[in-house]
Parts: sequence; C-alpha cells; structure tokens
Amino acid sequence: MGAKAGQDLADGFSRIMAVKVTFGLFAVGCGLFVLKDQFVAKAGNRSAKNMQYLCLFLMGLIAVLLGYAPYSLALDYLPCLDSGYNRINQASSLGASICLAAFICGLAHLVVRRFTYQKIGVALFLLPLTGLFVLASWQYSKAWLASSVMQNRIISQIKNHSAQIKLADSLILAGCPRYVMWAPLFDSVWDFRSMLRIVLNDHEASGGVVSDRMKIEGEQLKDLFGQQLLGKYDFKNMVILVPSGEVIYRVNNAQEFIAIVQRYGFGFDLEQTTIDRWKVELRASQGDRKD
Repeated sequence: MGAKAGQDLADGFSRIMAVKVTFGLFAVGCGLFVLKDQFVAKAGNRSAKNMQYLCLFLMGLIAVLLGYAPYSLALDYLPCLDSGYNRINQASSLGASICLAAFICGLAHLVVRRFTYQKIGVALFLLPLTGLFVLASWQYSKAWLASSVMQNRIISQIKNHSAQIKLADSLILAGCPRYVMWAPLFDSVWDFRSMLRIVLNDHEASGGVVSDRMKIEGEQLKDLFGQQLLGKYDFKNMVILVPSGEVIYRVNNAQEFIAIVQRYGFGFDLEQTTIDRWKVELRASQGDRKD
C-alpha cells in the first residue's frame, strides 16, 4: 500500500514538473520571439542573417519540446513512428520542420560566398540527408498504399451489395486484417462505420469489424475497448461481408455468426482463443435464458 502511494506521489510530482517545464518553455519561446529583432540589430549586418537562422532554429527546438510536453502528463503515451501512437509526433513535427529549414538555410547562407569546393562539400552533406528522408517516406508509404487498395476493394463490394446491406440492421466485416503493417485498414466504428454511412448515404447505418475485442452477450455482439462500449449489434438480421470471396452472409443468431466467422472469416489477427471464448459466452448466455 505504501509503495503504491509512493508511486502515485512520484507520478503526481512528475506531472507537476511537466506542467512547470511546459510553461517555462512557452515563456522562453515568447521571450525569444520578442527579443529576436534586438539580437539581430546588435549582431550587425554581416551576421544578421546568421542570427535570424539561429533564433529560428532555437524557436523550432522549443516548439518540439512544447509539442511533446503535454504528453508527459500521461506517462503511458510515448512517441513512436510505426503505430497509431505516431500521432503524438504531430504537434512537434512543425517545430522539427522549422529546425531543419533553419539549419539548411543557415548552412547555405554560410557558404554562398565561399569557394566552390566548400559548396560542393555542403551539397555532398545534404544529398544523402535528403535521400534518407525520401527513402524513409517512400518505404513508410508502402503500407498505406496497400491499405488504400484493400479499402477501395471493400468499398466497391459494399456498393455492389448496397441493396442487401440496407435491408440488414448491421454489417460486420470479417476475414480481413485490421492493419496492413502500421497502416490501419478498417479497425472499428471510428473508421468502418463512418465509411459505411458515407458509401450508403445513410446516417443510421451500423457496422463493425470482427476482432478479439468483441464479446457475445445474449442476442447481441458487443465491441468493447476495455470497459468502453464502441458498438453493439443484434444478431438478428445481421450480415457479414467476407472480402476475399466478395460474399455477403446473413446471420440470425450467435451460433450462425460464430460458424461463419470460424469458416470464412478466421485468420489474420483473429485467433482460435477468441472463437473459443465466444462459444463459452454463448453457452453462458443460453444458460442464463434457461434460468
């Protein structure tokens, strides 16, 4: 108990320090922006441009720190590149871009009146750096391109079966990966249901994606993220789309849902343990109804 209280106290202290650091950096950034012209004026014409680029670089660096500072209040969120948490980098990416632009412009200004071999040296330095960014962007884009192709295929199938889907109460996507490496395909209500409503032009359309988050409770299939309910779907008058065969299966109860998913929609990140858990939940629901 004492150890937990000590840990909570340490986490609280860390959050307080993060708030103080955030406001401190914000104050420094504002002060630097206000005093920038005075620094440039004192530096003289010769180094005025260099001082401007230096101030710009420092302001970009502060923007990077400020962009990450709010996330320090939630210690479970750490910046990364290859998952959904990469959105944490959005706020700081502007500051990083400013730093890079200031560095390149400052370097170019330093050698603009220098000898040719110095310019060649700078060009040889910047060329692999630029090439690295291009190759990294090209490599990371492959997963998004593959995801886009599959998304368009699913959208096309929904359009082809729109009449049948509109007659159902809900559409469940099965036999399809939720992610292509780090790029989301269709994961849950936040993307699949919104797409479904746009494609069908029906703001009441309901749909979800088969995953291990789903749970069978009575005559309903529930999509849960922890304790948060993302969506619930009645088995009666449900349809399942399996993109690999472009087939729509109609479902009227939990047994049919499990059988279809196990036969046609099994694989990717859906494991047998999830199917087994659904069967246990189904038997428990049937037992409750008998009682």
